[in-house]
Amino acid sequence: MRCMKKILGQLGCVLSISLALIGQVFAEDIKYSNEDIEKIVLEAKNFAIAKGKDAALKAFMDQNNAQFRKGSVYVSAFDFNGVCLAHIKAAMVGAQMIGLKDQNGVPLIKNLIAAAKDAKGGWAEYMWQNPVTNKVEKKYSFAMKIDDNWWITTGLYESEKK
Repeated sequence: MRCMKKILGQLGCVLSISLALIGQVFAEDIKYSNEDIEKIVLEAKNFAIAKGKDAALKAFMDQNNAQFRKGSVYVSAFDFNGVCLAHIKAAMVGAQMIGLKDQNGVPLIKNLIAAAKDAKGGWAEYMWQNPVTNKVEKKYSFAMKIDDNWWITTGLYESEKK
C-alpha cells in the first residue's frame, strides 16, 4: 500500500509538470496582430463608456474575465498623472508610476500617456517582463484615452506578434 501511494504521488508530480509544460507551450503559441490589440482596447473603451468607470475597473481587474485577459494580454488603466487604476497585479493599483522606466531608461508611462492623448490612440515600445515566459522582451502597447481623467492600455510581446 505504501509503495502504491509513493507511485501515485510520483505520477501526480509528473502529470502536474507535464500539464504545466503543455500550458506553457500553448501560451507561447498565441499570436496577436496590432489590429487584435487595438480591438481589445477599443472594446474595453466601449465597455467603460457603456458601463461606467467603476464597473470597467472591476472588469479589468477580474483575473477570470476572458474579454479583457488573454494570457499575457490584459487591460490596465491609469489616470493622466500616472496613477495606476487597474492592473493584473492588484498591488500596483494606486501606485504612482509616472517615473517608471524600462531597463533601457525608456519612460514607459509618460510615453503611453502621450500615445493615449492621440485622438485615435497610439503605440509605445519598451522592454518588459512577459508574465507567461518570465523573460524580458520588447513590448508593444496601445493606449487610448477614455476621457480627460483616465486612459487604458494593453500590449503584446515580440514573441507573440503575428
